[in-house]
Amino acid sequence: MSAILSQLSRYPLISFIIVLIMAILNTTILAQDYSSNNPKNILSRSIKKTTQEHIERDDAVISESANNDGGYEALYDTSADQYRYSISLHGNHNPLSLTNFLSFEISHSTKQEVGQRELFAAVSLVNLATLSTSFTDPNRSDLLFSAGIGLTHRFKLVQTVLNSNNIFENVSAFLAGHYFSDAQTHTPYWGPGLKTDYIIYKRFSGTYHFGAKFSYNLASMFGEKDYGIVMSWLSMALDLGIYF
Repeated sequence: MSAILSQLSRYPLISFIIVLIMAILNTTILAQDYSSNNPKNILSRSIKKTTQEHIERDDAVISESANNDGGYEALYDTSADQYRYSISLHGNHNPLSLTNFLSFEISHSTKQEVGQRELFAAVSLVNLATLSTSFTDPNRSDLLFSAGIGLTHRFKLVQTVLNSNNIFENVSAFLAGHYFSDAQTHTPYWGPGLKTDYIIYKRFSGTYHFGAKFSYNLASMFGEKDYGIVMSWLSMALDLGIYF
């Protein structure tokens, strides 16, 4: 698995295409679910409503259980999610060099008509040689600061695969900005970047989720005298989300 992730980190276009294919597959599964009369795919808004009353929105999925009345009792309604705050702890995608990239990330998402608008900020301790061929010293580490804005969409392909209605997937795409200062030359670098996230998580209640995140970043940064560097990295993270 780590070998596959390592190869993907070298080819950003391939990584982007894979994320795009996943989004298309999820959308296809959703369309099939909505056309089905299977009670497992019928969504109810509130507690103890029968499967006759339902809504068909991909972001309004309810964890539900059968009740004695022959209907379904809603445990929580994810369509009521307005805001989400998340904390993520990242490590390098390769478990054998996990500490080559360590990052603490916070994010805030707001519900939109389609998907969610999400903001993130992160501070990372990075081995520069791992992120860019412009650095050759394997012992050099610096702090990298990142922030950005993007869109997130929730899918449920994994529910079909695992036959579970409280496990979800999020796919996100961000425009980002990055900054770090070279500790040896005291040269600041900054520039734009792209970030894509894939999260699979279990919704334990209407309040929080816990899951795993895979994040790919690509950054083009510039320093003094128009000297530029390109950085790319793939990380794995534990993700805790709180809903309001």
